[in-house]
Amino acid sequence: MCVNTVATDVEEELGNANGGIVHSLYDYTARNSDELSFRAGEKILILHKGDEEERDWWWASVQQKEGYIPRNYIGVSDYLSYYVLHCLCKLLYLSGSINNCFFKVEMEP
Repeated sequence: MCVNTVATDVEEELGNANGGIVHSLYDYTARNSDELSFRAGEKILILHKGDEEERDWWWASVQQKEGYIPRNYIGVSDYLSYYVLHCLCKLLYLSGSINNCFFKVEMEP
């Protein structure tokens, strides 16, 4: 299936491909002093992925500051986010779960 294949590939390559550069998918406001705040669409450099004890928080750099970021707030690129939405929409339509599917993608230049 489209979404499963993309999700597996993204999970394996996230933070490895593109020189460690990922893009934030959502805004995040730091809750602790060792976390980073960022806005949706920002480029983030992954410095260290989580380990066996902590898989959900990665050490990263945003605007020359370092700290932890939540892994589920990042993606490889804005385009990939669009592609995943498209695949999900198509699967829901083909399964008969929805009658039609339209979404608008706004990307900053």
